[in-house]
Amino acid sequence: MPERRDSVSSQPFDYEATLDRVKGKVSLIQRLVNTFLRTSDPILENLKKAVVESDFQEVYRLAHSLRGACLNFNAFPAARRAEVIEQQGLERDLSNVDENLQAFECEYARLKEALQGVLEPE
Repeated sequence: MPERRDSVSSQPFDYEATLDRVKGKVSLIQRLVNTFLRTSDPILENLKKAVVESDFQEVYRLAHSLRGACLNFNAFPAARRAEVIEQQGLERDLSNVDENLQAFECEYARLKEALQGVLEPE
């Protein structure tokens, strides 16, 4: 993943880069946002369950799914947090996973709020 700033002051996602990715089709971004908002919460809930159950393979798979979904919007702060959890599942080491999940959830909440703005009429 390209190196990106990951501070709280950074934007949760890059609208312009996302718009470029879909060749300027705002309606496509809106469909992607709707899909993300509809599907990501259940994935996150399943990820939390997998962490509790120490199901390393599911932790890896679900964190990978969330990372990919975030990258659809060039949402590097959230994607980077998901990548840390993904790596923990791969390495079968869930130490500090609760802190990492909390950090992801903070970025994820920022991302969802920002994406909601894409759906609101101007």
